[in-house]
Amino acid sequence: MLTRKATMGLFALWFGVGTCFAQDAVLMTFRNGTGTNVASLHVVTSGGGGIIVIDPLTVLYDGNCPAPMIPSNPPTITAEAIVDFGVECVEPNTKVTFVMQTPAGPLGVVSCWWEDGNGVNMGGCELCGFEPSPFPPGFGAFKVQTRYFPNGPIRYTKWRPPAPGSQCWTRTCCNPFGWTCQCRTIFCPFTTRFIRLFELPPWLPTTKWTTYGFRPPKYWIDRTTVPPDPNMIAEPN
Repeated sequence: MLTRKATMGLFALWFGVGTCFAQDAVLMTFRNGTGTNVASLHVVTSGGGGIIVIDPLTVLYDGNCPAPMIPSNPPTITAEAIVDFGVECVEPNTKVTFVMQTPAGPLGVVSCWWEDGNGVNMGGCELCGFEPSPFPPGFGAFKVQTRYFPNGPIRYTKWRPPAPGSQCWTRTCCNPFGWTCQCRTIFCPFTTRFIRLFELPPWLPTTKWTTYGFRPPKYWIDRTTVPPDPNMIAEPN
């Protein structure tokens, strides 16, 4: 199963370099054929004009690896893309997939190899996927989208009327089971200035939802100035 790790919350890495627009974006997949664990992938490309970008949020990989570093991203000028996990966590016969983009193009792969944690060339790199990116090239942003699911029923007390001098109805809420946290990467194309300002849909998913953590049990107080049904305990479906 392809998995990835992401920082909790919402953040973006801009598509392109400065004011450049991506003219070519390719979804690439490489297999570890070295027979041993490796730490980094090196891909020599053509057609990039020295500017190649791999957004870390698009990197998918088998196994339990930390989020990769991409030292070949701008301002570095190079034709050699590097995806560096920092530790030898990419196991034999597993795959790494990512989107590579450039303001030039068309992109091509000249050669590739894997390195161990000491930077020794281990060879054994197999290109097993090369296809147009699943989202259109252009100006936009990658975002990490999060959602939370309660691990059991949330409990509520009855609504209490406002205290003297207050306009708020209140009730106590409790989730004794905690929440499961999931995330996925989406691409937000900025087709107009208005859409860029407010980051309006359509949003294009680039990864599947992945469970990455849990939130602990919690108590909290609900408040409303609109008089509720005082006998309502649970939220309506």
